[in-house]
Amino acid sequence: QQFEDTVKSLDLNEVSGIIKTSYGYHIVKRVPLTEEDIQETAQSLAAQQADQSDTFADWVYDQVDAANVEYCDQYDLITPDTMK
Repeated sequence: QQFEDTVKSLDLNEVSGIIKTSYGYHIVKRVPLTEEDIQETAQSLAAQQADQSDTFADWVYDQVDAANVEYCDQYDLITPDTMK
């Protein structure tokens, strides 16, 4: 959390002090975002979301394939009239 708070508080071209995280020590300089940076990030996020969607869809199909569903002909006898 300290890393995020520090990075968010930096002004453009400002350099942080030393930030300690579980990954080690860091010094961060905030640089201006370019249109290219924004496009790359958007493409990366879109690809990541597509991968997650594919993974979830695969999981759902696996669950459907693994399900043991039995159909009983007596279900055909159930109608709104028989439920009264």
